[in-house]
Amino acid sequence: DLFVEWLEHSERYVWVRLECDDTGALDDVVARTSSGSFESRQVKFSTAPESPDDPWTWEALTLREPGSKGTLKRSLLMKWADGYDQTTAQGSDCHAQIVTNRLAAPELAAVLSTGHVQLALVPEPHRAGIISQLGDEVRARRFFDAVEFVLGQPSYEDYEERLRKRFISLGGLDSGWPELKDRVRSWVRKRNQPPPDGAISLQHVRSAAGWRELQSLDQDFVVPRDYVLPSVRFHDSLLA
Repeated sequence: DLFVEWLEHSERYVWVRLECDDTGALDDVVARTSSGSFESRQVKFSTAPESPDDPWTWEALTLREPGSKGTLKRSLLMKWADGYDQTTAQGSDCHAQIVTNRLAAPELAAVLSTGHVQLALVPEPHRAGIISQLGDEVRARRFFDAVEFVLGQPSYEDYEERLRKRFISLGGLDSGWPELKDRVRSWVRKRNQPPPDGAISLQHVRSAAGWRELQSLDQDFVVPRDYVLPSVRFHDSLLA
């Protein structure tokens, strides 16, 4: 999605990294914008988003499961808040998105405004629990102000088809789409790819997608029997 957006707006980003280790749990897609800020997209897709048990609740987002040493693991909210702090510690603002095909349970939907949680509207005891996990109210508000919950996205197949159509409408080739997907998989699997540090440039994206690369002319053609060489005057004027 972000790469297609980048092809649409070539000046928007400086680089993009996938599985970015130094941004904690907001590491799936991290982009440096031309203004110097960060954009992070954390993807949490479900295989059964329409299931009655699947919508995100406050219980699911704040659940702390037992760890192997008797301690409690961090909840999703705690991981994301830590990742946000890690990213902004690098000296730049960060706008983060949690992207999912899951729906919001009524209790979560009721406190969302343009994708952002309005902490003051969260009823007790959930509000107290959230503040306790995130340390204090100031940190909780800062996190929710910066992090957008993009819920109810299409299924993987529908999502990809929508992106493919955008890609083709921009002038991309049908053959370029699978090539770009394969390269993205490689960048995800292999650390620090492309070298030296995994920072993907727009040229990397264009090259992976076969974007407007010059093609050699076919040299295998038949010269008609009635072909006549251009006149010297035409030749000289064309060169001029």
